[in-house]
Amino acid sequence: MKNILKSKKVVMITAMILMVALVVGMGAMTYSRYVTSNSMDQAATATVAKWGYVVNVNANDMFAETYESKDSGKDKLAIAAAGDDVVRVTSAGAIVAPGTTGSMTINYNGQAEVLAELVIDVAAGYSDVALVLKDGSTYNPVKWTLSDSSSTLVNKGTLAELVAELETNTTLTASTSVNETYTITWEWALDGTETNANLYDTILGYMANNESATLTSAQLQGLNIDDLADVIDTDATHIYDISFQLDASIQQIQSAD
Repeated sequence: MKNILKSKKVVMITAMILMVALVVGMGAMTYSRYVTSNSMDQAATATVAKWGYVVNVNANDMFAETYESKDSGKDKLAIAAAGDDVVRVTSAGAIVAPGTTGSMTINYNGQAEVLAELVIDVAAGYSDVALVLKDGSTYNPVKWTLSDSSSTLVNKGTLAELVAELETNTTLTASTSVNETYTITWEWALDGTETNANLYDTILGYMANNESATLTSAQLQGLNIDDLADVIDTDATHIYDISFQLDASIQQIQSAD
């Protein structure tokens, strides 16, 4: 009897050992996995692309309080630095008048290792000297010119034409050095080429003096006209000043399209 009990005990112990081994074995199979590995031949490295553009806007010679003869015998007056003033404002502020001119520059230079573009943005609400004529057309005495180092992009056009050209973005090729200057020039000719230019200029001067579309009988007589309405639209808005603001920047782009 003891041998039988001893034999059963051995069988039970053996069975328990086999069960433990089975559980351990199943656990090992549950948490094992296939692994295939490789490594790079060398480390991957990169540096930040270089950016080296500079933009400069110089409007010191755009408008002024005083103008003087640019050259002896010439009818174009430049911003006065010294000497005898031909045009002088009577109160603080910049002025324009027949015979005057001014200019400003936008220079951009440098290079970068990324594709970029020059963006010039002119703020909304810009204005130019304008006289609305009787037939509805507009007389703009100030003529605008835009040029770069190789060509004239706008030749004695309106301020609106200048703005449209300025706001055409310029693509800058990656890793290509650039040094370019845009020159903006305005000019109010002493004797304009338009028909009745001198008459219109004088009316603008009179109207700017009292900021209204009215002239005295003596002024009308001096212009050889009976009624201002015979020349201009007296109900329209006429503009006696030039106002515009621009921002120039260079920024990275993804494509040249």
